[in-house]
Parts: sequence; structure tokens; C-alpha cells
Amino acid sequence: MAIRPMCHRDVIDVAFIEQASSSPWPESLIAMELERPRGVQLVAVDDETVAGWCCAMTGQESELLKIAVRPSFRRRGTGAALLSRLEDLCRDAGSEVMFLEVRSVNTIALGLYEKLGYARVGCRKKYYADPQDDALILKKSLLKETNITK
Repeated sequence: MAIRPMCHRDVIDVAFIEQASSSPWPESLIAMELERPRGVQLVAVDDETVAGWCCAMTGQESELLKIAVRPSFRRRGTGAALLSRLEDLCRDAGSEVMFLEVRSVNTIALGLYEKLGYARVGCRKKYYADPQDDALILKKSLLKETNITK
């Protein structure tokens, strides 16, 4: 599976993936992400099939805005590969930390995020609609640890 920058020709495939995810984004919003200043958008591609996508806003603190994987590619490492590559790019752009929000009932995503080193730092009550749910706020340091001793 290859991870590459998303381009305009990927928008229709990404919109299809979104329809199978919770809180799906419309095609117009996905296309607008490609114009975001300080934005990073990636797709995972397997044999010319867009298997998943993610996007973030970079800065000293980056924020994962969206990650979604095609149902047939879930639980196969696609989400982890996308997020790991996204973290690398945000770190390279100068980010020290990554934040994200996830539905409190999304135990599969929570498991992935915690496995990748994210910790719960807050909660936004009744943040999501259709269905109503709390948003858990997670955070991960992107700083490389060093073994320098004094």
C-alpha cells in the first residue's frame, strides 16, 4: 500500500469512502481541504484503489481533521499507516503535538489512537449530532525522544 498526497482526481473516491464513515464530509468540503493553507491531505492507495484518506492542519500544534478508511480495508493497518505518515509530515513542518477528536462510542478508532500513543486530554459534551455523542480530545507529542544524558 502506498501513501501519497491527495489530489483533485481523488476527491470522488474519498467522498465515496466518507459515505461509509461516521459524520461523513460532503464532496465539496473534501475538495476545499486541498486549498487549505498549512493543510496536509493524504490518501492510501492499493492497486489503484483509494483505500483511505486523512487530512490535518499544521502549525506548532497540528490537528487531525479527518481520517476514514474504505470498509474493505479496515482493520488491515490502513488507518495506522495514514496516521503515521501524517504525523511525520506534521513533525517535519515544525509541529510539536497532534490533537484529534473522536466520537466517544468509536471504540475501534480509540483503540487505534491509544495504540499509536495518543492520550485522552478532554471531552466536548454533545459535540456530535446524528447521532448525538461526546467528542473525546486526544493528544500526542510529535517530538522525537533523545537518549542524551547529562
